[in-house]
Amino acid sequence: PLADFLGQRSLEQARHGRVDMGAIGADRLSRGPGQKAALGARLSVAVSVVPPSAVASASFPLTVSTLPGGAALPEETARRLAVGGGLLYDVVYGHWPTPLAEAWATAGAPAVNGLGMLLRQAILQIRAFRTGDVAEPLPDEDAVVDIMAAALMGD
Repeated sequence: PLADFLGQRSLEQARHGRVDMGAIGADRLSRGPGQKAALGARLSVAVSVVPPSAVASASFPLTVSTLPGGAALPEETARRLAVGGGLLYDVVYGHWPTPLAEAWATAGAPAVNGLGMLLRQAILQIRAFRTGDVAEPLPDEDAVVDIMAAALMGD
């Protein structure tokens, strides 16, 4: 497996955040089985759903999480995920580090927040509000992104 996606919208958000699913792929998603199989089919990604209680340690070079900031993930489940989870890309509107990122740190694995992806999603929303076309760049879009990044990430 090449990636593990946690959270109801992680696969879809990763796709909108310009992650190339052909390059990453996914064959395990955890939490909220709902419509993930259909979404995986639509994005041409093989999907098998595993509830948190059944998560076993597995090796993934990338784990993408969109679990809400207040989502309760059992500590043992987070630990099992972190042991073989590779890089954690934790996309959350909330505090940092998340409990999941803390589990990654305890396991000695790298974890980064997903603020860059959220910033790119915001640009797409601004495009949609302004013109109705997410493909049409904003006037001086690079400057807008730079200002937003500085405000969001402090650089």
